[in-house]
Amino acid sequence: MAGDGQEVRTYDVELTTLLGKRSGSLGVRLSGECFSGVLRLMKQENPVQGQLSPDGQCRLTGSIRTRMGAYPFEGEGHLLPECLEMILRCGGFPLPLRGNRREE
Repeated sequence: MAGDGQEVRTYDVELTTLLGKRSGSLGVRLSGECFSGVLRLMKQENPVQGQLSPDGQCRLTGSIRTRMGAYPFEGEGHLLPECLEMILRCGGFPLPLRGNRREE
């Protein structure tokens, strides 16, 4: 826990795309019902932000940058202390994002 009432978590994640699975990480800083963070995929850092309910339901927005451009997404799912499971909707396509919390 950070000393200012915020919690920092890092997850090792895998995003299933139309071109295959992409591994990376998601680092989040939780503050009450809001969070912000960075989704690291394909050697790019992608800022994200969202809301988290007490039961772990979350909604987030951001964009995924690739060599071809940036693709905005909206996502929803579960962000739990030990794992995450979400669906990111990017360009009309559902992209599953799953991961487990990294031991720090």
